[in-house]
Amino acid sequence: GITATAIILDGTLRKGEFAVSGNSISPLRIVENFAGKPIESATFSSPVRIIGWNELPKVGSSFICFADKKEAQKAASEYKETINQGDTTKEDGVASVVPIVIKADTGGSLDALVYEIGKLGNERVLPKVVLSGIGPISENDIRAAENNDNAFVLGFHTKVDAGAQNLALRLNVAVHTFDIIYKLTEWLAQAIKERTPSIEVEEVVGSAKVMKLFSSVKDKQILGGKVQSGEIHLGDTVRIMRRESEISRGKIRELQQAKQKTSTIQEGSEFGAMIESKFEIAPGDVLECIVLTKK
Repeated sequence: GITATAIILDGTLRKGEFAVSGNSISPLRIVENFAGKPIESATFSSPVRIIGWNELPKVGSSFICFADKKEAQKAASEYKETINQGDTTKEDGVASVVPIVIKADTGGSLDALVYEIGKLGNERVLPKVVLSGIGPISENDIRAAENNDNAFVLGFHTKVDAGAQNLALRLNVAVHTFDIIYKLTEWLAQAIKERTPSIEVEEVVGSAKVMKLFSSVKDKQILGGKVQSGEIHLGDTVRIMRRESEISRGKIRELQQAKQKTSTIQEGSEFGAMIESKFEIAPGDVLECIVLTKK
């Protein structure tokens, strides 16, 4: 079974009790001292080896012993609910969550993998380990993945049970195993990138300063200006900026250079334009031409 070494900080541990660390539980059927010899009890400051955990406790976590199994299960369940509530808070504002079921050969490997996976998230997608453990990938792992939409099942230096392979095929759950940590994280980083939802952002492609306003009829304004950076194009949407603050938006309906109609004005060039905008444009305003791009 899964083994963890612990130090008793207070009280007495007795064989027949139930140890709880986080949401991990172990009946105290097999308890050994620092020399590996079975013992019936141990007091504070004693190092002990507890064998038979249902899942690997986290390194550095504390443990409590209960005389009754139901009390131990209740404590583990309450801890799990607290963690789940914390996870929901962390995911607020995240557009997408990638659930991950991961198994490894040792506790050290598992801790390293969970740490590396946690670094792969960004503001639009969050990889979340929904189940982890030591040993072969089992049917329980496949079912956990099937209950979490689009979950990845990953194994590191571990095998896949025959029953788990058959169940994965039936449920169409993909299972991936690796022998090198960076290979696993590279693959997962690419998979997360592919699942990252694209967003539309406004990009400024050119800006021009309004030099003079010639006329205004309803929402159409004729003006003269000079391109300060980039290019401006016929049909561009413009942000009308006044003292570095956006006051309105408009659209370039006509462009002229040297009294000739054109579709593009380069940086440093003067031009005439008809801007469609319900807000009155004034000399000194800056027109920022924007386009929507997906990132």
